[in-house]
Order: sequence, then C-alpha cells, then structure tokens
Amino acid sequence: MQFKNIMSRTKLTTTKSILAFKALLGDKSDNIPKVGSGINKETAIKMANDELLLKNWLDKHNLHDKYNLNIQLISFEYIPLELKNEFNKLYNFIIR
Repeated sequence: MQFKNIMSRTKLTTTKSILAFKALLGDKSDNIPKVGSGINKETAIKMANDELLLKNWLDKHNLHDKYNLNIQLISFEYIPLELKNEFNKLYNFIIR
C-alpha cells in the first residue's frame, strides 16, 4: 500500500505513523510479516497514532525486535548511502 493510499484511507498523517502502521501490518508483497498476531488495520491505526499505546503493546508481547526489524525493512532511511547513490544514477530518482 502506497503512502498516499494509506493517508487517504486512514487517519494517519505523519510519515512516522505511516511507517508504524506498515511495520505492524507487514507487507506480503515484500515478504515482511506482521509484527504479531491479533493485528488488524484498525488496531494498527490506533497504535500508529499513539506512541505510548504502541510501546506498551510491544512491551507486553515482547515484540520490539520484530517491530524494529520491520521498520528497517520498510523505511528508506536504512538504505546504505552507496545503494541510494547507485539507484539515483540508474533511475534518476532521489531517495532521501
């Protein structure tokens, strides 16, 4: 699901909340699993909008590592600079 689609279909308005939403639900097309069982879109939206709720849920289910791994897999922030530069050269598209 693209960021614009997520923003239009949910009440998520920040990049941070959208990344949290995607990390919680995973992405089947990229083989990124859900963080835990019992997560649906409504639950993911609530937790993505409430950092304390998210933290408490991750603590309760001991899922910080899985969540952080999903964030790294989804976020462009963790792409190594060399790969970003190569991508920019090949496709004339800037990843920030």
